[in-house]
Amino acid sequence: MKRGLVLSGGGSLGAYQIGAWKALRELNITFDIVTGVSIGALNGAFFVTGKYDLAVQLWNTITAKQVMKNGMDMDVEETNIALHRDHISVLKHLRVYSKHLGADISPFIKLMNKYVDPIEVKNSPITFGVQTVALPYFTEKRIIIQQLPDDEVIDYLHASSAVWPIFPIHVIKGKRFMDGGIRDNLPIDFCFRLGATEAIVINLWYGINSHPRLTSLKNVTYVTPSWDLGSLMSFRRKVISHNMTLGYNDTMKALDRLSGFRYTFKLTDTKPETSELFLALLKCDYPRLFPTMKLILERHTGGLVNPQNYFLRAVEILAETVGVDHLPIYETSELIDISVDSLCATFDGPAIIGLLRKIKNGVSFTRVDDRKALCALKYIILHKEHIEEVSRISRPKPKLAMLYVLMALVYREREKRGY
Repeated sequence: MKRGLVLSGGGSLGAYQIGAWKALRELNITFDIVTGVSIGALNGAFFVTGKYDLAVQLWNTITAKQVMKNGMDMDVEETNIALHRDHISVLKHLRVYSKHLGADISPFIKLMNKYVDPIEVKNSPITFGVQTVALPYFTEKRIIIQQLPDDEVIDYLHASSAVWPIFPIHVIKGKRFMDGGIRDNLPIDFCFRLGATEAIVINLWYGINSHPRLTSLKNVTYVTPSWDLGSLMSFRRKVISHNMTLGYNDTMKALDRLSGFRYTFKLTDTKPETSELFLALLKCDYPRLFPTMKLILERHTGGLVNPQNYFLRAVEILAETVGVDHLPIYETSELIDISVDSLCATFDGPAIIGLLRKIKNGVSFTRVDDRKALCALKYIILHKEHIEEVSRISRPKPKLAMLYVLMALVYREREKRGY
């Protein structure tokens, strides 16, 4: 049995793979084969040499200027600030970009020469395959790093990650190469061709699965972001930290050490009868809306539908609606309490009238509207007043109807426990 690791491309989103590595280390999971493309190839060099601490250090300190000369962070927020406040830096970046037909990545080449020892990579007992694309015919080229001359190891890592037009075309001995992700951004079959009998695959793109047939195989564990990771060229510390934490959480969930879908829970302690009662109430109270509610609850589950997962998804939807942080690891009851307790319990007549008008006129709800409606529903549950408003607020809105039933069930359980 040989275990493989597949690392997708995705620029600065690669911080997610380092968070995943933290989880794999905690679980003592090792690999015989690693295949990577683009940033997955660069991260792969750290994986095959076991340089976890060095990889963490790099990702915790890297900046746009360490990647590109006169580099700009391409995060939407930072780019907007630069365009409005720092025209000189923008012009410098554009001049360099125009001269090199891509960014000047000499700082990044220098950085990789500092952090990656080609001899150590070649001597690794872990078979290391990377993928690039050869020009001019866009031919897929797969390389086993251990078979390269020493002086070409880092060159081919850069060839795999030459994400044109952001980075320039990479030239090796007169031959031109560009990012391997253009042909295949998730080299799973490459990993199996190198001899893997099972694989852990770490994708970087939220909502995009380029190989659904392969990722659904029983011998493949598929780790994919539960939230959007942002721009592929954002090196803001907050974004890097977020993506590393999410990579850890999602990997632990994929390996059944934690539970949840968009949020992360200690292995759920929800009583089966609570989950079953929740579904029964939805079906009984809202028979016409129930099919739509099921579709809402099934999103993000990957088809893992059962009463407990339906209940867990309802808790997640409530938390997301009221804006609870998705990075911590929660007890199920803890996330319910945080979400419900964050809602005010006042009944604002004019605000409710405004919401009802929006419903009547078919106007889409904003996040603020959702929160106001949930506050009103909480008031109704607590004070047992204005019951007629429930149907008017929630019946045309399947999500609100579903969350009303969830909150009513929560308060019923609280009353049983005497608080």
